[in-house]
Amino acid sequence: MSQRLQNTDAYILMQFVAATKHLLAFKPAEAQREMALLGMPYLRKLQANGHDLQTCADLMRAAHGLPQRPVGKAA
Repeated sequence: MSQRLQNTDAYILMQFVAATKHLLAFKPAEAQREMALLGMPYLRKLQANGHDLQTCADLMRAAHGLPQRPVGKAA
């Protein structure tokens, strides 16, 4: 069975970046709060593809060109 394009990690991450790239201009605390709200659907889709929370966070940060960091750690 093949995976639909909309369910691939690359597509999910492209949509995530498009929906959240404007947040990079915000102050870190504001951006983090909004990113948590806007990013949750994409995080859930990545989890549905079999990724654990740490991997999802790393993929989402990398999609924005940000360094990975442990989940729960302050920026």
